[in-house]
Amino acid sequence: MAAEQDKRIGQTVLTLRGDMTQQAVALAMRERGWKWSQATMWSIEKGDRPLRLAEADDLAGVLGVGSASDFTSAPMSAPSSRTRKLPSS
Repeated sequence: MAAEQDKRIGQTVLTLRGDMTQQAVALAMRERGWKWSQATMWSIEKGDRPLRLAEADDLAGVLGVGSASDFTSAPMSAPSSRTRKLPSS
């Protein structure tokens, strides 16, 4: 289960990163005190390395998203299973 969740989080991070390079994100995280490299970003996005909760708040700030909880939601490109269309009247 953990590996599947790490892959889902990684895909969400990749989507939220947008045009920002892995290197730029890693640099911003280093400026916040984390020992991140481009390889760290690559590993997180692949799901090979879990995103630690303590890192997630800073990463949310770097990526300009609301909070760390945004990483556990479905990837932005995937339709949400919670969204249902209401029948029209």
